[in-house]
Amino acid sequence: QPEWQGWIANSCIQEDYRPIHTLQCCSRGKQLRIVTLLDPYRQVEQICASADPQETAVTLRLSSGRCLTLDEQDYRP
Repeated sequence: QPEWQGWIANSCIQEDYRPIHTLQCCSRGKQLRIVTLLDPYRQVEQICASADPQETAVTLRLSSGRCLTLDEQDYRP
């Protein structure tokens, strides 16, 4: 749900659409941490993040060999 989840229109013409990436996740429990990375330039080779919801660090290993560590707390209002 909704009906068109996973599809995007190419134009205003009926039935002119294509599939797009859609994330679906099911989990049980009281706490959950999901880390999502959008990498349009395909520079990230590896993502390291704890499953612990209290942890806020995410480390990215780039194709250049460089590692970046980000803290989610730095990006929250």
